[in-house]
Order: sequence, then structure tokens, then C-alpha cells
Amino acid sequence: MKTIQIKGSTGDTVISVGESLDNLHRYVAVENIIVITDTRIAEIYGKRFPPCKMITIGMGESIKTLKTVENIYRQLLAFGADRSTFLVGIGGGIVCDITGFVASTFMRGLRFGYVATTLLSQVDASVGGKNGVNFQGYKNIVGVFNQPEFVICDLSLLRTLPDREISCGFAEIVKHGAIADAEMFAYMEVNAARALSLDLSIIEKLVYESVRIKAAVVNRDEFEKGERRKLNFGHTFGHAVEKTTGISHGEAVSVGMVIAAAVSEAKGLLKNADTKRLQRLLQDLALPTRIEVDAGRVWDALQKDKKREGDTIHFVLLEQLGRTVVQRLSMEDIRVGLQYLTSPTDGNRSRTHVSKGANKSLQSETPAFFGVFGDPVSHSLSPVMHNRAFAFSGYNGVYLPFRIKTIAEAVSAMKTLNMRGASVTLPHKIRIMAHLNHVDALAEKIGAVNTILNQDGVLTGYNSDAMGAVTALKERISLKNKRVAIIGAGGAARAIGFGILESQGKVIVVNRTAKTGERLAADLGGDFSLPVEIQRVECDVLINTTPVGMFPDVDATPVPGAFFNEHMTVMDIIYAPLQTRLLKEATAAGCATIQGLPMFIYQGAFQFELWTGMRAPVEEMRAAVSEALG
Repeated sequence: MKTIQIKGSTGDTVISVGESLDNLHRYVAVENIIVITDTRIAEIYGKRFPPCKMITIGMGESIKTLKTVENIYRQLLAFGADRSTFLVGIGGGIVCDITGFVASTFMRGLRFGYVATTLLSQVDASVGGKNGVNFQGYKNIVGVFNQPEFVICDLSLLRTLPDREISCGFAEIVKHGAIADAEMFAYMEVNAARALSLDLSIIEKLVYESVRIKAAVVNRDEFEKGERRKLNFGHTFGHAVEKTTGISHGEAVSVGMVIAAAVSEAKGLLKNADTKRLQRLLQDLALPTRIEVDAGRVWDALQKDKKREGDTIHFVLLEQLGRTVVQRLSMEDIRVGLQYLTSPTDGNRSRTHVSKGANKSLQSETPAFFGVFGDPVSHSLSPVMHNRAFAFSGYNGVYLPFRIKTIAEAVSAMKTLNMRGASVTLPHKIRIMAHLNHVDALAEKIGAVNTILNQDGVLTGYNSDAMGAVTALKERISLKNKRVAIIGAGGAARAIGFGILESQGKVIVVNRTAKTGERLAADLGGDFSLPVEIQRVECDVLINTTPVGMFPDVDATPVPGAFFNEHMTVMDIIYAPLQTRLLKEATAAGCATIQGLPMFIYQGAFQFELWTGMRAPVEEMRAAVSEALG
């Protein structure tokens, strides 16, 4: 274990690289801490936490808001937190940022520390004392400077990260080498493959050296008045790209660094050979160096960058690899960087993946192999639906059910058998994420994956539940500015909730367990209500995502008939039976109703198109499932 110290105005930080989560008790009195973490970390590592109170938040950049902070304040008050309470953030950059912000503002300041669980948080987000949240889509625009007392960088925790998340952490490590250490940069060029495989000797050196560089800069300029601005290399364009595309922070910074290098070249500071070295290293670390995006939207976002002062901006330029300079440039000076951004040829992000997934399978004489992973899985109608779609479309494919106990083994088998795609159902939708190479931005927000695309051994996860539900709803009603009450707070509710947000709707979560429901409501930026209070809920759309009313309990309903009025649209995601008691009573009250079958069909259509590159035969898929249901 190696340690590095930051001496800040609010206190000192000891950063321990190679320390273990299991030794957290050595850093703070266990009886006086409250842990803040996210749902995935709680599931994977919760048993290793010391016995203490815990606050769990959602995942993804969309929850890094004042709404989430407010929800944490409420829970701290409920726990009886006082000025002696110590907060520990256990998680990635989002958890660390939120924990630091809460600790800095609750009761005018609590002591706090971090256990950084991602590569990005170990080398960047947890180091330096910046704590903040996003506001109206603008990254970290509300925040404070305040140093944590300790940061534990447990390198063993990196083993459970998806490959994509590992690459995102390397973006910040490359940045540190590019701005301050040419030898470290060259070391990464030689050892990129071993670094990606998380070779312990390589990764320990890179994390330590990266933290050393950042800590040295922070010690000289804690409040970003001068030298610390160098740490923003690649971030000016990176934040704008992140905001307008939804790609991860690390990927956006990777693109931003290449653009910043191009601006440096245009200013006559950097040799083209160094720009190419930067591009090659980022590509070797599985990071993007160029992206299709609306350049006009990126430019609009740049106008609102918090580093901008009037018509100028403090911009970090490279003089050579390992040496930077910060210059105050006009906005027009940096416009040259927009040439590295091109307008997308297709506004549907999933369609890009469709074309990639189709190339080989359409040319192969061997049947393409697909399946559904779950436990139980014998009840699934996905094989019926997809096999009918394959046959009708003339696609040489077969889809089978697999009862899977251990999802890691299923992923390994998927690669070995060269399965082109798979559906994922309970209980694996969350666990699967740790075993994928990439996760789509919407699935990342939802925190669950139900669809996998295999492209030459590279597995990408998606969540088609949101798309299925929203497509079914939009056949009947526009969701923009509509108040949508979602009954339930499980995986389906979460997926549909984010789908509603993407369609500019407003969410009210109705759930019998207050803690779970309030957490989802906070993640969605919506309101919460208990079922006994539903008569007070005002909504345009009601969606049942619970199993209440499913066969054999067909006489049950989650909502009393007196709740409905003729202006409502009511949807039930249950499709056995197709006409639930909820839908019958809603129809009797004059509501427009939507059965669960369309959602199931449309999410399956998304999967079919993603896997095959062909247009889904929706009506044929609907007929197959209807026949199976009798």
C-alpha cells in the first residue's frame, strides 16, 4: 500500500492506494458512520460494509441532482444524524461527488471520507476536494471545495467493473500523463494491453502515479485559480459532448482531449506526431477519439461552460506530451475543434448498432444462435415470438430458453458458443451489467439490462423495456408534460420511469414500501405516494408494473375503481390475463386502456432489429404471442 497526502484549507486528505475496503474500520469509528452508496455497490459489496446505517441512491448521471441531495438530507434527519456523524461514500465518482456535497452542506459541515470503487473515481473524482451536483443538465455547476479526510483505493474492486468502465478511468490517467509526465505517457503506450487486463503491477503504478500528479497540482492550487486549471485538459469539449450525447464522462473526455490537441496544433504549439500518439494510446485503451454528434448543440453547450468569462474561456493546450499551458482564448479560437465532430447520419442510436450486428449473421449459412437467460424461464413467451419472427422474415436464426443460476457462466458460454444476442430476465438484469463490455446510456441510467448484442465477442447491454412501454403508450397519447403515476418500484417501474422522462413526462411513484418508492421517485425527479393515499394523486396516465392481478389472482387490483375518471389513460403491463380487473374497471369508468401485450411485443421488436438489422414483423410477433396465450 502507498499513501499520498493533500494539504487543503479545510483539512488534510490521506489517499491510500492498495488499501482494502475491509479495513475501513481503521479509518473511522464504525458506530458513528453512515454509508452512502449506490444500488449496484450495495448488492455486490454490501456484506463487506461495517455494521452501520446506510443510504442507497440510484445510478447514472441523471441522479446527480439536488433532488437526490434533498432525499439524502431527509434520511439523515430520520437517522438522527448530528455534527459528530461521519459520512463515508462507497462507490464511483457520482457517489463521491454527492457524498462530499451532502457532507459539506448538511448541518454546515460533517466529516467525510471515500472508498473509491471505480478506476475513474480512484484517479480523479475522489481526489482534490471538488464536490458537486448537476443542475438543468449542466455538469457540476452547483458545488463546493472541501477535502475528505481519507480516500481508500481498493484495486481489487476494479475486477467487477465492466470493460467500458475500466476504459473510462484510463481516460483520466492518460490526461494526467499528457499534461504532466511524458515518461508515464510512454509507459502507458508500452503497457496498454496489460493495463486493460488489470495486471496488478501495472494498474497499481498507474493509479499511484496519476493520484500523485493530481495531488501535487491540488496542493499548489486548491481552488483552481491557476495551475489546477491544467487538470481540465480535454474537459471543455468533453463536458459539452457528454451533455449533448449522453456518453460516459471518460469517453467524452477522450474525445475532448483529441479536440484540445487539434486546437493546440492550430495554435502552432503541438506537433502532429504528438497528436497522433495521443489518439493511438486512447484507441489502444478502447476509448473513442471522434464521435458523431450535432456540432451546433455542442457549440451551444460550450457557451454555458462554467470556465467561460465573457467571450473568452480558459483553455488547456498541449505544448508537447507532458507539458501544458493554459491560455485565455476567444470562443472563436476554439471553434476549430468542431471539425472533429460530425453530424450523425441517423438520429436513432440503436440503429447504428443494428447495422453492426447484422453484417455477419445475414451472410452465414449456420443458424444464428439466440436465447433468454433467467430463473425460472420456462414460462417465457420470447422463444415463441422470436422464432416466429425469424421464420417469417427468412432469417436463419434460432432462439432458446436457458435456465441460468450463475450469470457469469452464461456470459462465458455466450462468447464460447458465439451467440449473436440474448434476452435477460429475472433475477439477472442487474447482475449481468458487471460482465458486459459496454452498457447503453439509457440502460446505465435504469441500472438494468434485458438485451445483449454480441459483436465479435464484445457484449453490449441495452434495456428494451422502456422503449416497449413508451412505444405502446405513444400509440394512444403524447407523454410530453403528462403526469404519469407508476404503481410499483421494481425493475420494470424503473425502466418505464426513465422512458417517461426521455419522453418529457413527469413521474409519480406509488409503492407500498415507502423507502423503495421514495428512492425511485428521487432518482426520477418525481413525487411519491403510498397506495392508501392514491385518491389524492392527480395524473393523466396510470401504469401498473406490479404482479397484482396476474393469473391466478385475477380478481385482485392495485387501484380501487373509484380512482378512475374518463380523462385518464390506464396501462397494465400484465398480459396473462390480457384484460385484468384493473383494465376492466378503468374501461367501465370511460378511460382509454392499454394491455400489457403491446409493451412485450415492442420490446421484442427492438431486440429483433438490434440483432438482425431487419425490420421487425410486429404483427406476426403479436399473432404468435396471442396464439400462445390462447
